[in-house]
Amino acid sequence: MRPETQVRLLRLLAGFPAHLEQAWDVPRGLSLPGMAEALGVVRSALNPPLRTLEKEGLVHSRQAHVIAGGGRKRTVVHLTEAGRRAAEEEFEQLVGLGDSVQSTSRKLGRLLGAAPQHAHLFGRKELVSDLEQRLQRGEHLQLVGLPGIGKTALLRGVAESMLAKGWTVRWAHLDKYSDVEQVVAALTEDGARIASIEAAVEALGALPPRTLLVFDELQEVHSRHMDGIRDLLTQLFELGSPAFALGVRAPSPLPDIEEIRVEALESDAAVNLLPEELDRERAIEVVAALGGHPLALHLWDAADQLPEQALPIKEFIEKNVLGRLSEDALASIDELAAAAAPLYDAQLLHSTGLVELDEAALLRWHAEATELHHLVRNVVRAGWDAEQRESIHLAAAEHWSERADPAATIHEAHHRVQAQVDGLPQFLEQQADSLVAVDSAAFATLVEDALTALPDATSLRLLCARVAVERGEREIAEQHLEQIEQDDATGLALAARLALQAGQTARAEELQQAAFDAASESEQVRMGLARIASEMDDRLPGGLPRVSTDESTSRLEQIDLKILTDQSDRRTALVATALIKHALHLAEQEFDAAAAVRSRLADICAEDDPLLEELQFRARWASPAALDQTELQDAVELLQRVANPLRREAL
Repeated sequence: MRPETQVRLLRLLAGFPAHLEQAWDVPRGLSLPGMAEALGVVRSALNPPLRTLEKEGLVHSRQAHVIAGGGRKRTVVHLTEAGRRAAEEEFEQLVGLGDSVQSTSRKLGRLLGAAPQHAHLFGRKELVSDLEQRLQRGEHLQLVGLPGIGKTALLRGVAESMLAKGWTVRWAHLDKYSDVEQVVAALTEDGARIASIEAAVEALGALPPRTLLVFDELQEVHSRHMDGIRDLLTQLFELGSPAFALGVRAPSPLPDIEEIRVEALESDAAVNLLPEELDRERAIEVVAALGGHPLALHLWDAADQLPEQALPIKEFIEKNVLGRLSEDALASIDELAAAAAPLYDAQLLHSTGLVELDEAALLRWHAEATELHHLVRNVVRAGWDAEQRESIHLAAAEHWSERADPAATIHEAHHRVQAQVDGLPQFLEQQADSLVAVDSAAFATLVEDALTALPDATSLRLLCARVAVERGEREIAEQHLEQIEQDDATGLALAARLALQAGQTARAEELQQAAFDAASESEQVRMGLARIASEMDDRLPGGLPRVSTDESTSRLEQIDLKILTDQSDRRTALVATALIKHALHLAEQEFDAAAAVRSRLADICAEDDPLLEELQFRARWASPAALDQTELQDAVELLQRVANPLRREAL
């Protein structure tokens, strides 16, 4: 009878199609770290069974590029034809004659969302069974434990068990920037963007029976968004359906939900993670020294010198694991530790150490993006002094400033905030419009972090209030505005927007006038233009604006742009004025006058500015004649070229 590790290797490799044997790029699951992760064992535990299988002609290895696994070629393993026949025989013995590899691996339920790879669990069978029964009784689960203790793996094991029973599992991986809107989008097939907690509860509560929602890494959510996530989960808990399972590091932010503690592995189970050829007495010593902690056991290397008594896991990582890394790997690990979210290898400044980090089991993967295990990340960060921390974040900020990724400025802003660079408030104000459009949840956390570092920066507090207003978070906006001087023009303007959102039109007019009176002359120009544009845009497509075109035209004529002495401000105001005039002319179907505005605007804008083309299309769409097929195709191509998300949505 074949040893269990060999059998599980055959079954695992049988899940990959044969054509990958000739592929240039292959999935990480065929690499040694990927296989070790799936089997739930340390990397070195694969060597003896693989040698035996290769000697028997059941597997063969080669060098290939691993997708998102760094630039270097790596060892990957494939089944031979004889290996596939052997795997089929093992499946038949497992499930009965007549079932195939494909049929036995097919699940009855559906798994949706960013769930990690399912890994074999040692010593958790009874716990998984108990959790499964709780879910079937209609209970909710909250798994609480130390970092690296196996909460995510246990949640994935429970999910696998429920899938086998025909349930639908919807998985949400939470991170620093997760808010209610993003979580609901991750849990729904259509990616619904629902910011209201009441609407989110209604949407999730309407999911069919036998649905499990998984919220993993709850503790990672930033305090800026934690209240919203907590309210969502509390209301789902009170609703009772659908069932959900949480994974969170202690202490939990949800004390009213029963906590299920995830403890270290018992010795008899933990030794299974270690190489089979390791002497059992020695294996028990390793387990005892590392306290049965699953992540620590995965990080253990046979060359490590064991302490005479149990060593705190953080100290083991610092002394044993990080101490054996190369300079390239240390550069990569610092960059990953400084990041706020998982990264792709192509995004890294120091990607050459990625393979070594993966081989050392220091990484956790989200499809093709990767991050450090959070326990490792925390140890690395704790080891930096103030000078190192600033240097690492400054280098990363410079790196991201040169990239064209859609979220590059979010990453750059994160590192600037963490480094507390000079001119931070000005940088965030300059990037506010684009970053709110790209990821308002991320930008909200970044501005809050900046305010925490610079609590006396009034401009940052105003920016926090502005972002909250943009996101419809009334209470948060009011909390910030309460700490602003009552005669601050920007604060009064934001309060006016809040009043307008609440339907308090008269109060909004009063606050707008107060803001205008308190503003400088240049600020009055900006506020006047913004107010006219806002009133014109406050309508559905094709609907009438709140203010007549005559009134808007009259207000526009009263604004004197000569007040602006700064050339950049003057140019911005000229463009804004032209856009408003163009819109007013189109509203009155004065197409020749609109064309004249576009002609004058061409003298201000750069030759390749897509704004002119946008206005041309707006004029064409406003005309009564229907668009032909060529014009429609041109419109689609224009939408693809418009980089600003707000302008694209408006079009």
